[in-house]
Amino acid sequence: MAFAASAPVIQGMTSKQIAFKYKRPNATPCTWAVSVNADYSNPVADSGQDSAAEGVRWFVVGAGHALSPATVHYWQQVCGSEVYSGSFTTLAAGLTGTTDVYISLGGTDRANASTFLWGPTTALGSTLDVVCAPTCSATFVVDHDSLLFYRYVFKNDSDVVAGAGGAIRVMAIK
Repeated sequence: MAFAASAPVIQGMTSKQIAFKYKRPNATPCTWAVSVNADYSNPVADSGQDSAAEGVRWFVVGAGHALSPATVHYWQQVCGSEVYSGSFTTLAAGLTGTTDVYISLGGTDRANASTFLWGPTTALGSTLDVVCAPTCSATFVVDHDSLLFYRYVFKNDSDVVAGAGGAIRVMAIK
């Protein structure tokens, strides 16, 4: 299915990280530069190429090397002949330690269980199985001032997939 490219949109931000989401109609890689300098000189360590996958892509800055809190950063994405750019200001330093994050998917008549796939990056990495009675919900213990990526899959009485949350979602944990 053909679709148009989309400009990057900020999906989550903390004092140390930012997550961009965008669409690409082909597998051509995009190059990113993120810097505290408006001319993109001295880019942060997470600058570079994205996953080069067709469809929805994520680019997370600060996962490998934390960004500076409460600081203006400039970004530029180059995908072939398309160039997108902008700026953002990271949040002030947040709380430290961990917190419980509760996610409820509401009730569903098609499922009796759900599997959450989650983690601190778009690779997810962890799973949590929950019973959906009367709602599908889960509590995650995560670090303050971090990003939580997740998606979910509904299962019926026979443990067969009955539906999926599909796209990865992100929450900024303050």
